[in-house]
Amino acid sequence: SAYQAWQELSRLNLNRHNLWVVLFHALGVGSIAFIIVPEIVFLNDSYGGENERMNTIFKIYSASWFMLHAYSFFIVSRAWSELRPAIRDGAPLWLVQVVVVIFGLGFFVQVIDLRKSNNHSIPPVNQGLSLVEQRFPGAGKAIQTLERMQRGTVIEAQGNPYDYTTHVATLSGNYAYLGWTNHINLLYRAGGEVQRREQLTDMIYRETDCAQIANAMSQEGIRYLVLGPLEKARYGGINPESYGCLNKVVESGEYIIFGSSG
Repeated sequence: SAYQAWQELSRLNLNRHNLWVVLFHALGVGSIAFIIVPEIVFLNDSYGGENERMNTIFKIYSASWFMLHAYSFFIVSRAWSELRPAIRDGAPLWLVQVVVVIFGLGFFVQVIDLRKSNNHSIPPVNQGLSLVEQRFPGAGKAIQTLERMQRGTVIEAQGNPYDYTTHVATLSGNYAYLGWTNHINLLYRAGGEVQRREQLTDMIYRETDCAQIANAMSQEGIRYLVLGPLEKARYGGINPESYGCLNKVVESGEYIIFGSSG
């Protein structure tokens, strides 16, 4: 444990000051090792595809930057303790502060500019729908139209987390019937319910009897069903006529959204 490691270090012939120095240097070396290791060893996680290294980024790299920040404060304090006598005997403190401020202003010059993109096709641009529209033609207008309609639960095809799964429900401000399944499991520990909703989602998109689809949506309180590129890619060969008993409330590009009274 950390406490036992501290006791072992305390037994060494180190005074309290040197002990802290050793610990902070170990922290710095450890943080650098954390950054280097994932660049050499590929770390698998359960997401697959383009999200394969997501755990590496979120967990290992985040821990590395936290440790590096702590180490940087230590380095700055050490540098200050070395510079303070020279400052006291030489240049006045205010002059050093002015120099630091001048160099520090360079940071704000770099970050103060508003980052812009010229590929805005869906106003208002602050919604960020242009990127989705470029990836999935028709998505932006479909989402904006659904946003103006009565709120409800939206069912969409399932996919990987950190991807476009349930993007229509999320970006239109509606409820998703089932979000990122692994996150739902972590939050609610409801594996049985998640599995049931996954199976029902598969049933709705594979079913060809519209009456069965409408009945399932009504029982589950689902108001909107999305038929877009992700649904077609996952289930393949979906015939929009299978949803003929539902109301077609949105049609834009590759998207058709059907409405139910559920």
